[in-house]
This record gives sequence, C-alpha cells and structure tokens, in this order.
Amino acid sequence: MSKRTRGLRILALCASLVVALVGFAMPAHAATSLPEAKDGVITLTEDTTITSFPSFEGALKIDLAQHTLTYDSGNTVFITNDKSLTFENGTLKAVKMANGTTSVFNIKSKGAVDLSGVTFITNGSALFPQGDAARVSVDNSSIYCGTFAVGTNAATAENYGVVIELTNSSFTTAYGYQNGDGDSAPVFVNIPCKMTMNGCTVNGARQGVVVRGGSAIINNCKINLTDTI
Repeated sequence: MSKRTRGLRILALCASLVVALVGFAMPAHAATSLPEAKDGVITLTEDTTITSFPSFEGALKIDLAQHTLTYDSGNTVFITNDKSLTFENGTLKAVKMANGTTSVFNIKSKGAVDLSGVTFITNGSALFPQGDAARVSVDNSSIYCGTFAVGTNAATAENYGVVIELTNSSFTTAYGYQNGDGDSAPVFVNIPCKMTMNGCTVNGARQGVVVRGGSAIINNCKINLTDTI
C-alpha cells in the first residue's frame, strides 16, 4: 500500500470520528417531557417542549435553569384547589393560543402563579386570575403577550377578589388580538381586587394599564403607547 493511500484512509477515518462526535454532542431534538420533581421542584436540563403540564398537589416549582420551556398547545392551563405554580430563571413560550384573549394560565380561587426571572412569550393572554384570593406575582420578569399580560373578567361576582403583584417587570403587547393588530391592554383590571405595581414598564398599543375596580397602587412605573389603532 502506498503512503498516499494510507494517508487517504487515515483522513477518512478521522472525518468519520469527527462526524460521530459532533452527532453525539449535539442531539437533534429537544426533550419532550419534564424531568421528575424532587422535593416539589422540577429543574430543566435542556430546552423542553410539552403539550401538557403535570398534575400536582400543593406547590410546584419549575426551575427553567436558563433553558426554554415551550408549551406546544392551545389549551388553557387551570390552576385550581389551592395549588401554586412557580416558574423561575428562564424562558416560557406558548404561541399556539387561539387569539389574544385566550389565557395560558387561568388561576382559580386561592390558586397562584408566580414568575421570577422569567421571559414569558405568548400570542394569547398570559395570566388570568379568577376568583377569591386567586394570586398572580410577577417579579423581575418580562411578558410579551397578545391582548393581556395580566387580565381579569367582570362577568360574575365569583371572579372578584384577586391579588395581583407586579414588581420590576415589563409587560408588552407583541401580538394583539390577532395578526399583530395591536388591540391590547397589557395590564387590565376590571373587578374588585388588590393590585400593586412597582418599578414596572408597560408597552401597550390601544391601552396600557386599565383599572376599573378595586384598589391599585402604582409606583415608579412607565406606561408607553404606540397608538396603532
């Protein structure tokens, strides 16, 4: 065998090894299920896409660990029966909602959803607290929404009495009701409730912050409108 032939075979073998190693280091698909919870905490180890959230009792925390969790469904997630769901440290996406008013999370009486250090991107309405003592807390986070980032509904008295706490966060209309039409009010409250906003920025189109009921304390916040409609 000539030196030239031996050299070509060695090069071909090295190329095969490189391809194999690259394939091993870079998986083709993100995870499609959440890791098991440990002491009430689920910690992501990679970008993950799911079509439903796990059932749980009491409190559940999902540590995104600087990864992206994609909720690949248009169904609203209901937080009921005194349950508390927390997301922290990463990105949450839900961009298959029917329109800008379809809520991703509907927090029922005495339930809670907390965001801390999260970027939440949805073409729907991110958080819909509904019922006595239903609580929403957003801290050091950014929500990009359809019509509402945080919104309520005054249809019945059973929806009243929610608690909304917004701190050092931003709320931006990214989609509007549909097709980027800008029909929005990122923070919309129209029921008896308690809302506090501290150090927040709201970027709306048609409206920025609407308060039609309850008590609202808004400190050191900026409200910007694009007036597209």
